[in-house]
Amino acid sequence: MPNKLLGSIARLAGHKGEVLCLDAPCIDDDGGDSSASTGSASSQPMLVSGGEDGTVRIWDLQAGRASRAIMVPATEGADPAVTAVCLGTAGANDRWVYAATAAGIFGYDLRAPGMLLREPARRFAPSRDEIGQLALHSNGVLAAADDAGEVRMYDVGATGELLATLTGGHTSLCCTAAFRPGRPWELYSAGLDALCVRWDWKKAVPMASWPLARLFDTSSQAQLLNPRHAHCLSFAPDGGTVAIALGDGTIEVRLAETGEPIAAVDAHRAAASQARFSPQLRAALVVRAREEMYSIADASTSAEAASALDAAAAPGAYQA
Repeated sequence: MPNKLLGSIARLAGHKGEVLCLDAPCIDDDGGDSSASTGSASSQPMLVSGGEDGTVRIWDLQAGRASRAIMVPATEGADPAVTAVCLGTAGANDRWVYAATAAGIFGYDLRAPGMLLREPARRFAPSRDEIGQLALHSNGVLAAADDAGEVRMYDVGATGELLATLTGGHTSLCCTAAFRPGRPWELYSAGLDALCVRWDWKKAVPMASWPLARLFDTSSQAQLLNPRHAHCLSFAPDGGTVAIALGDGTIEVRLAETGEPIAAVDAHRAAASQARFSPQLRAALVVRAREEMYSIADASTSAEAASALDAAAAPGAYQA
């Protein structure tokens, strides 16, 4: 796969502090909320970021600069950092941005005038603890994974109603959640308990759960010392497989229906923070902050997947 796919094309500056979260239509896997919708203003190259400075930036990637800024309300006595963002790009969600700070969730309509937005158009009932990730489905359902080990499901319509609270699946922080493509009632979550849970969120019950224990011995010091906390879930476009980025630097690919591991690669020396399937390329893009980037091809069989993963993990492969 050509290195140019992973080449740096721009440096975006604007936050006054660390960038903590990102979302972009091109890597969205929330079950259909894609920038490909005809006539959508969000079909232009966009990126949304949230930072420890308490702001959200909307980036125009063609111009290489921030086109809008959002000042997210800070909760009294809480860290003002924006810990999760997501961008709506289809249907009623088009031109909406959702952001979380501490346990609060806010929605902003980008059709509002002005370069700086201060007042949220929607406020949602807070989670029980700090929110680590937001996931938006094109049918208007927002999932918020929090440090209490819960996932709360909201209707992002005019009422902002809390639809369900998914509890009892995790014994520690829930770090990531993702809707399964083609099955809008299914949500998967994972976290610091090294457990992946498959939910029927409409019934608020777990359908299955799988421990993310290592299935083979390794002599790698990184894998021996670092726990297999789950940091990111990403579905293949057809919903048949799910990639999981783990704290020991491993990227695992599992069958979504059964949880059976079909491929794995020790891609990083430290925690793997991201694993993304590209809808356009049908490939997984694995990103580790302050380390290298790897492009990992998706495959329909475990043998093909293992071969592609091994190739991607080769020394120097696809280095950014």
